[in-house]
Amino acid sequence: MSQHLPLVAAQPGIWMAEKLSDLPSAWSVAHYVELT
Repeated sequence: MSQHLPLVAAQPGIWMAEKLSDLPSAWSVAHYVELT
């Protein structure tokens, strides 16, 4: 069984905002977290 899961909890909201926006590139977000 194959299941598609979002990479992060916010991903579905970002995807929906991109679909509703006239400027889809405005929703590009990049972050990185360094774990020590």
